[in-house]
Amino acid sequence: MAGSQMSTAVLQSTVLQTIGEIAAHHISEGAYDDSWDDPVFMDWSVEVLNRTAPFSARHQAAAAALANSSSTALAANTTSSLDAIPEPNLAKSFYGHHLPRGMIACLLMSTLFYLWAVALERAFPTRPRGAEGDTTAPYPKEEKVVVELSEEHEEEVVKRWIARGRVRRSSISWCNTLIKWLLEVVVRAALEGVILDLFDALVDGKWEKYAKAWWGIPKSCFDGWTNFWLTGGPLVSFASLVIVPAPQRVVAEGAFYMFAKVFVQWLLPKFAAWLIRQDAAQKMFREQTQTVREVAQQKKWTEKGRLMEELRFLDEL
Repeated sequence: MAGSQMSTAVLQSTVLQTIGEIAAHHISEGAYDDSWDDPVFMDWSVEVLNRTAPFSARHQAAAAALANSSSTALAANTTSSLDAIPEPNLAKSFYGHHLPRGMIACLLMSTLFYLWAVALERAFPTRPRGAEGDTTAPYPKEEKVVVELSEEHEEEVVKRWIARGRVRRSSISWCNTLIKWLLEVVVRAALEGVILDLFDALVDGKWEKYAKAWWGIPKSCFDGWTNFWLTGGPLVSFASLVIVPAPQRVVAEGAFYMFAKVFVQWLLPKFAAWLIRQDAAQKMFREQTQTVREVAQQKKWTEKGRLMEELRFLDEL
């Protein structure tokens, strides 16, 4: 029974997160087209990023294509210009590589998280056993109450007693909840970072390199803590510890992160497009673009002058 409950919860969590990953992937396709349609931002990306930042081959080709186009064509066909340029080192396909790999990692992490949540609840129960009985509640003498040894049947019996008013549910142990929350924030987050990095190292064939690097595990722990905090892990963890039963925590958190991933993937492009069109951002883009152009022009004249001096020196010889 317990194994069936675990497999059901793990599969539900994996399916939910897979749905979220697929939805977020399709939402992200062309999501930043509105940002690229802004001519000021296009000029900035061509001049500033192409000259000062290490661009990938595709972005360098895109910037060159944009630079060689007319301003009218830039404003009208930015998206098509970017999409038409092939990327030399194109990453592996989403459905053929990234999604299967993510599903395996999700299945692994969901299984480990289920075992972690159940073990944590057994060690530090949110509602310690020993519910108080209500002697004033009527209870038929002829009815016999049989308590099974399994935890599932015992939980059902306790629920029936609570529904009849025979017993009262014990109050939440905030001390145990705080201990579990601290363990989640410190230990669970670090373990997630280490396990995911180990999984990536094994899949990519970089296990030996990861094992030999002395900074591998500390960096994985730091990455786990950073990711846990940036994704709202502390708040989600505390809420699930208080509200959700331990066997269902993996499903509840999987559902939350599914909706959160889709919402963030939908919101970020809209926020970026709105931010780019603000007066302060437009002013910053224009100033940086003009500065980079002036520096490039000055450098060009400096190099030209140096060449002229060298030629003059050669003529004198």
